[in-house]
Amino acid sequence: MAYNPATGATILFGGQDPRGGADGDTWIFQGSAWVNLTTSLLVAPPARWGGGFTYDARDGYLLLFGGRNSTQFFSDTWEFEGDQWVQLHPPSAPSPRTTSLAYDPGDLYVVMFGGSWENLTTGLSVRYSDTWTFNAGRWSALPDSGGPSAATLSPQGSGNLVDDPADGYLLDPAATAAGAATVWTFTNGSWSERPTNLPPPASVLSGSDAWDDDGTSVLLFGGGNPTVANNQTWLYRDGTWVNLTAWASPGPPARGGSGLIFDGTGNFALLFGGGTVPPNGTDWGDSWSFTGVPWPTVTSSVNPSAPEAGYAASFSALPQGGVPPYSAVWEFGDGGTSAGTTTTHAYARTGVFAANVSLTDGAGATAQDTILLTVIPGLSIHPFASPSPTDVGVTVYFASGASSGVPPYAVEWSFGDGSNGTGASVNHVFVAPGNFTANATVNDSNGGETTHSINVVVNSEPSVAVTAAPSSGCGGGTAATFTAVIVGGTAPYQVRWDFGDGIAAAGNLSTEHRYATSGSFVVAVTVTDAVRGVGSGSVKTLIPACSSGGLSFFVEVELGAAVVLAALAAVVLLQVYRRRRLLLRRGLRWRW
Repeated sequence: MAYNPATGATILFGGQDPRGGADGDTWIFQGSAWVNLTTSLLVAPPARWGGGFTYDARDGYLLLFGGRNSTQFFSDTWEFEGDQWVQLHPPSAPSPRTTSLAYDPGDLYVVMFGGSWENLTTGLSVRYSDTWTFNAGRWSALPDSGGPSAATLSPQGSGNLVDDPADGYLLDPAATAAGAATVWTFTNGSWSERPTNLPPPASVLSGSDAWDDDGTSVLLFGGGNPTVANNQTWLYRDGTWVNLTAWASPGPPARGGSGLIFDGTGNFALLFGGGTVPPNGTDWGDSWSFTGVPWPTVTSSVNPSAPEAGYAASFSALPQGGVPPYSAVWEFGDGGTSAGTTTTHAYARTGVFAANVSLTDGAGATAQDTILLTVIPGLSIHPFASPSPTDVGVTVYFASGASSGVPPYAVEWSFGDGSNGTGASVNHVFVAPGNFTANATVNDSNGGETTHSINVVVNSEPSVAVTAAPSSGCGGGTAATFTAVIVGGTAPYQVRWDFGDGIAAAGNLSTEHRYATSGSFVVAVTVTDAVRGVGSGSVKTLIPACSSGGLSFFVEVELGAAVVLAALAAVVLLQVYRRRRLLLRRGLRWRW
């Protein structure tokens, strides 16, 4: 049985009837019904079963080779084009045998591998392991293609050769002589044995197979051994076998030797006929369609598309096709792994990484996808406040110091005193003293978010208490010591003293001043802190006058002034003395 995509028709030729004889009729399946073309044919191949039959896309017709009936094996070559058979006469051909054919779209020729022949008189059988190609009407042997040897195959020989376009090779599932299942692939003129996961039982590999375009995988059904037939349904894709028997039930009854192709017109796999093991077996003339479940695929994504180092990115695996439920395993390319169709992962460093997800569906079919992503520097913030520490009532400037990530940034502030603000920079006035924790929360345009805290110390406005400690002296030249005690404010401080005698000067919190005269003075101090907070205080001080006998007018005279007065008194006395002598020389006398 073979499908001709050019005409959209499935052609069935020959087969084995329930009595063990060979059929030679030709049928066409179009739409949903079989139509017997036998009576309309001008010529047809001799009746047979077991021939290789496939569509030759290069030459544009269905190609039939070999097969057998109950009395002989064939090595003739036929084409079916339009609605008629034509026998071809290539100059050489493979030996008579039952076999299978498949068109290789990569190499543009039909491939035949192996097959079997039996001496119908003696019962001696031969298993072949040769490879032939059919191209432009000619058969050619490929002597060194590297296929499995006949000795390694089971008595049933190789399986049915089928094109696997999804994987880009011809597939030949086969059972070994030791009873193990194996898979051989053919591409670029060479065979390779391909490792697989848990394969079907070896007996299944003698079943019927076909490419299932709807399911995008190779479909395998039935088969058996000389004593037991089975009805298992399997799919193959890229080295992976999946047992769909439970999912596909109820399926056709157990059988082997069925015709199985993908009918592109109906878009389903079509199975016809087959039988079970004689002598009490059943020969089937039923038709079944298989609407395959598509082989699962998975599309992975990451959000954001360019994750930031240090921040968790969301990974998602979206399965399509296959059989639920699905499981997924992630490898993020940095040594990290996770499980689940959705997960998160944070990269610790920047760079380019390949994140791979492996999806497994409920039937065991697998699919993979890889994201190549670039991890960029993560959002970071270094908030600061100025001035800090500060005073109550002083405007404090806050800035987030956001960098990296993906700008623009959105910044939310909480100042720790019940007030909030927004913006990359913002001003705030604290109305009470205390230690406050201000939080800056920054979100960038890539979904990055971070919060950082800074402490702000808010002092009360500065106030000043002043004390005076005069010396034990008196009068001019006496020194007094003054001390200012500051409460609140923000260090360092600038101090300015006004001593009440017309003299003012900057100084320290403790200072000394010498007064020129005695008296009562009001001493004031003004303190300016680091944030221009101002506090002031004052104190009265008394510089006592000095006393000498009853001459109170000398009390507050400095030593220099006393000298001046004494000098003046001496001058006056000297003048009085000279006046008296002058009067005595003139004969004048004082009279008392």
